[in-house]
Amino acid sequence: MTSGGRHSPTKPNSNESLAMTSVPENAYDRLPYVSYPFPQSHPNHLAALAKIFGMNPPPLANCRVLELGCGNGRITLPMARAGAAVVGIDHSDAMLAALHRALAAEPPEVRDRVRATQGDLRTFAVDTRFPLVVCPFNTVLHLYTRDD
Repeated sequence: MTSGGRHSPTKPNSNESLAMTSVPENAYDRLPYVSYPFPQSHPNHLAALAKIFGMNPPPLANCRVLELGCGNGRITLPMARAGAAVVGIDHSDAMLAALHRALAAEPPEVRDRVRATQGDLRTFAVDTRFPLVVCPFNTVLHLYTRDD
């Protein structure tokens, strides 16, 4: 933890790091938000849709994924269970706490594939490339101004 109770970035491997700026407290953490996985967000379904639209998504087994707005793991956990190494970024401490609680119930091999950190998707930086970057559909709805 860094000062102010914020999570410090974790390093998924020695060749990458995440640089975050301080994120102010917001109303999102004040209201409980329950989110569950649903069939349309399963990695296999998303891969099928990508292929329908002419994309060639990488197989998740051993794939490195960057998830913007990882929240409580609704998308993160199914990807990690399918074999992907997921780096997740979320603004909400409450949602990240829920993700860490859910990770505690997962097998060690799934827990080891997930690295989540508190940060602002408008200003984060990574020093590595990811073959797959996902931003779940409601994430951009939390960008409220034109500057966001």
